[in-house]
Amino acid sequence: MESRNLSKFTAANKLTWEASAHLHGEGKDWEALVADAAKPNFSTLDDCISQTLKKLNISGRSAVQIGCNNGRELLSLASFGALPMLGIDQSPAFLAQGAHLSQLCGQSPRFLEANIYDLPSDVGRYDLVFITIGVLGWMPDLSRFFEVVAGLMNSDAKLVIYETHPFLEMFEPESAKPFEPHYTDIPQVACRLTSRSPDFARWASVFRPERCLSSRKRPKSGGSSLEPAAFWPGRAAFPRGRRTCPAAFVQLGHGSWSCA
Repeated sequence: MESRNLSKFTAANKLTWEASAHLHGEGKDWEALVADAAKPNFSTLDDCISQTLKKLNISGRSAVQIGCNNGRELLSLASFGALPMLGIDQSPAFLAQGAHLSQLCGQSPRFLEANIYDLPSDVGRYDLVFITIGVLGWMPDLSRFFEVVAGLMNSDAKLVIYETHPFLEMFEPESAKPFEPHYTDIPQVACRLTSRSPDFARWASVFRPERCLSSRKRPKSGGSSLEPAAFWPGRAAFPRGRRTCPAAFVQLGHGSWSCA
């Protein structure tokens, strides 16, 4: 990706996170986080990633987290014996929250406000690089991103990535029918997603589109489109009688995708 476009995307991303930061630094969830941070063995990591970290035996390893947000996950690594050293994020507002939490935890990692594609030369190298849910999807140039990741790693370092896919947002695990699609009554999500990529059908087939989406050629544009298949109307009544798509359908419009 051209540097001009890369800077444009990362700058827009920063503005968005800055605008939402205050919402994360107030209310009951923030108050609960602050209270927990002052407790011994503080950790916000779920059982899935916790079990992985235990198996990796990260005790004594210096750690950096990319896209650390308010630092809660970076600080949580200390409960596994790791040494939280550096948290990198674009949002100074979130990093300020991280500094507050680190004081409550009795830890002193460095919080660096920086564009991941333009890190300072003295950023250092670490034994553990930690990337969690919600980071990779914001990266406009993954190849260049992982070049930066490699530059943060010592020769025997471990790279831990904990990620999910937006498709999972279609389902509500706490509902009576956790494997049934989760619907929304917001009409604007009923968009069509298009791509000119020859890998379009192969990408979609991973998620069994015949179950939820149908692929249709677009002769005039030379592209293809994904549209709601007959699967959806037959599964459940639409909210308020509207013919709507799953809530996560619009999230497929990511990366090289476009809404049309």
